[in-house]
Amino acid sequence: MRALRYVFLFVVPSTILAVSCRTASMPESELNLGFEQRESDNTPSHWYVGGDGYVATLDSSIVHGGRYSLHLKYDHEGADPHSSFGVGTSTFPIAAARGKTIRLSGWIRTKEVTKSAGLWLRVDGPGGVLAFNNMYDSAVNDTRDWKRYSFELPVDTSAININFGVLLNGHGDAWYDDLEIQLDSKPYVEPIPFEATSAQLDWLKQHASPIKTVDAGHGFDDLAVLHNFIGSAKIVGVGEATHGTSEFFRMKHRVLEYLVEKEGFNIFAIEANMPECERINEYVLTGQGDPKKLLAGIYFWTWDTQEVLDMIEWMHAYNASGKGRLQFAGFDMQTARVAADEVESYVKRADPKFSDSVTRAYSIVRDVEDVMWSSDKAKAAVKDWAALAGATEVINHLEANQARYVRSLPSGMVDRMIQNARIVEQAVAEKTAMTGGLRDSCMALNIAWIETHNPGARIMVWAHNGHISKSRGHMGSWLSKRYGTQYVNIGFAFNDGTYTAITQSHGGPMAITASPAKLGSLEYTLHATQLPMFFLNLRDAKPSDPNAAWLTKPLPVRSIGAVEDNMYWTQTLPEEYDGLIYIDHSTASHLLPKF
Repeated sequence: MRALRYVFLFVVPSTILAVSCRTASMPESELNLGFEQRESDNTPSHWYVGGDGYVATLDSSIVHGGRYSLHLKYDHEGADPHSSFGVGTSTFPIAAARGKTIRLSGWIRTKEVTKSAGLWLRVDGPGGVLAFNNMYDSAVNDTRDWKRYSFELPVDTSAININFGVLLNGHGDAWYDDLEIQLDSKPYVEPIPFEATSAQLDWLKQHASPIKTVDAGHGFDDLAVLHNFIGSAKIVGVGEATHGTSEFFRMKHRVLEYLVEKEGFNIFAIEANMPECERINEYVLTGQGDPKKLLAGIYFWTWDTQEVLDMIEWMHAYNASGKGRLQFAGFDMQTARVAADEVESYVKRADPKFSDSVTRAYSIVRDVEDVMWSSDKAKAAVKDWAALAGATEVINHLEANQARYVRSLPSGMVDRMIQNARIVEQAVAEKTAMTGGLRDSCMALNIAWIETHNPGARIMVWAHNGHISKSRGHMGSWLSKRYGTQYVNIGFAFNDGTYTAITQSHGGPMAITASPAKLGSLEYTLHATQLPMFFLNLRDAKPSDPNAAWLTKPLPVRSIGAVEDNMYWTQTLPEEYDGLIYIDHSTASHLLPKF
């Protein structure tokens, strides 16, 4: 059996990225280790908190120090406390810790905890977890008064991420307070937040290219700056700082219009399942099908919006006009069902004798998917490795017999059959993986497949900022490694407003209010220019220029996925993106009615 070809990496999911409030009287603590800074929903600023069946709130009546402690409580009889847990998660700036020993300490109090409460700390590298401790051997349970707990881990120089926090497993209540982090036995002191000088703001204003509108159909004079910026790139990644901002979606539609009309781009690819998007492509090319139903059929509520539908309709109209041939593609692999159906259909024609083997293998795949999307995740572990073995066996057989298949079927059909089988394998592998970066490497491979099977193609890639990023382990890093300067990316940022997301307490998706960007963040400084919308070529920022050097250093950057969040992440912008589009005010995307 051939070895699985996908690299397992750990990256922080984009859905665990968040926003924070700004305090007027004093700079906020980036880490909020004492839980003194709170959001309007009574959760701690800069932290992700939650868990299936668990409630996380700040408590002012039971504290160790200060005004608040973080209280985790199991409070949902419909959830299984043995297969889920309550958690508080934060991120430590990796640049400060590389090559050092990091110690996490904190105070914990418990009441009738049936399983365990504790602190946790994880150091991730390019290939997965480098070091991890969750107090498994010294977890707190029963009912105990406040006590300080502490442990340390080494941080290798190759580390790319550090997450830490608190956890509760089982029934009961736990309180956490006065966390502390030390590096090489010295307390970590947070740096003073950056605040731009007038000269630095002037540099920004001079290098910013104003954008007059986010809406397509208004000409390209203000986008002409993209011509030299993009150059001869084959692939342009266009990001988003939330999965639910109308202005981001409309601006990306306008960028696509420019790339198609002025730069000869002919493929649009989105962060959605590959075979399902092929059905939208049929509509874009021929007008067959109902675009609303087809859009709903890719499962991602994030894209099931009027903004994306308008773009699809524009793509169809462009093709119908005779100006050129523009395709719609997906490159994700989070579900296997449609891909599996397609492979079974192909195999019945190409290799009937192998059809029963495919059906048996994919029945296990479907069982695992059904369980993984349910609350009974424990049962999936029984079959997930069998599902992966079966999916790998199918693709091994198809690849070994590819030459025989093309003698009786069109080569394009055979290629598509094998790629769909690869999607099935990727989807199962991603669910089986113990670390979280496999999806990004698979999406990069799928984009490369699209490019390889469309000679001369120029592709615009639509995905979250976290995926298009060139930071190690992200999809963009794989594309950059493969294509070099032929891969160019543009991140997005905003200051305040609303966006569409799911909430921990009220479900959703629904419109969420984003607080103004905090002091010291990238967005705070961009907002200070008083420019409502602009493009910034990050290549212009040089460390040797005192008025631009701040952009080349690590900065807190807000990045929100499909879930309402409340943290910032430290990023070095020019290392991750070639350019940036800033839109000061965000409004929530417009979800389409459900069928």
